[in-house]
Amino acid sequence: MRQSSSRRRFLAASGLVGAVGLAGCAGFTGPDVVEDDTQTYSVSGYDAVRLENRNGDVRVEAGDADLDQVTVEIHKRGRSQEAIDAVTVEDTVEDGLLTLESVYEDDFRFANASARLVVTLPDGVSLLSARTVNGDVSARGVVGDARLSSGNGDAEAVDVDGYVTVESANGDAVARGTTGVAGAQTANGEVDVEVYDIRDDVTLSSGNGDVEAGVGPALDADVELSVGNGDVEAEVELADSESSRRSISGRLGEGGPTLRCSSGNGDVRLYALEA
Repeated sequence: MRQSSSRRRFLAASGLVGAVGLAGCAGFTGPDVVEDDTQTYSVSGYDAVRLENRNGDVRVEAGDADLDQVTVEIHKRGRSQEAIDAVTVEDTVEDGLLTLESVYEDDFRFANASARLVVTLPDGVSLLSARTVNGDVSARGVVGDARLSSGNGDAEAVDVDGYVTVESANGDAVARGTTGVAGAQTANGEVDVEVYDIRDDVTLSSGNGDVEAGVGPALDADVELSVGNGDVEAEVELADSESSRRSISGRLGEGGPTLRCSSGNGDVRLYALEA
């Protein structure tokens, strides 16, 4: 599947930079080993991509119009050459889906090394999902009903042609300029979402943080806003509105699927996006 690979490695100049850039390596003060690798994949037998990472950011972006392959830049950083050699990115193709996954050898804890993935997609290849256990996940300008998720970091979708889901256990969930939203959740962080369309009931929620939802002028939806401990505010006109100190409900436009916005400990705000 992989067509080509190029690699370069060097020692990081500063141990301090290495300690900050490598999650889980508190107390390590020696120089890091850093290795950059680029892998390319011909578009054959698949039309969608799924990305799985364990320790490091994942960034997905659209390529130039003449790009005819999937390109993956792999930026590895570790305590030793042995540690980063234990990290590889493996590919599988099944049922029209290319899966790229970072794999760590069993005798190396993933805290010993990180791998940041920068993935460029050509026209005709959509993004199914991108996930990391530890790091930020972002997608910009790509196509697909993508699910972006992080265990410890932010999840952000910008200008994605699709109905996106952004979720984090510990970080912000952000969606701007997407065709629509399928969901946004975080246990500990902010939710900041522009909602131009929804196809089914959608939940935007934070356990501990503010939730802000901008709604497009053509959105038809039933709305339910609620907080456990915080302020709730609707800055748009809602038909059949009902409100209390901790909740607001009503109808946007003609009504439709339900848009639920909630926070356990934080404010909830619904506002209008410009036409």
